[in-house]
Amino acid sequence: MMDVDSELLSDALGMIDVAFIFDATGSMASYIAIAREKAEEIATKIAAEGDLDIRWGVVFYRDHPPQDEIPARVIKDFDSKSTLTTALASIHAVGGGDTPESVWDGIAEAGNLQGGRVPIIEPS
Repeated sequence: MMDVDSELLSDALGMIDVAFIFDATGSMASYIAIAREKAEEIATKIAAEGDLDIRWGVVFYRDHPPQDEIPARVIKDFDSKSTLTTALASIHAVGGGDTPESVWDGIAEAGNLQGGRVPIIEPS
């Protein structure tokens, strides 16, 4: 059974973590701008929802080695929507090859964006 700390639960209401994960391989070059626009639209809608404590993250992935040395990169884990806009603008499609993209590496990196938040449910 899990024990829920009601004070931490109360503090956690209104906290939201949003990570955008991009395929930044060369074949996606024509789609990156559209994906950036959609991410901005989503972020704007979420930010307009009221008094939320929002943290943003941006991750992009490419190919597995040897096509790309590091298959997934975290651009930033941050609190500011303006910094999110800057991070989104920095994503560019490069590389790519015949090997599969490192999609799961990108998802794993997004899952590791914790930023020091305390879990509200502790295993008993």
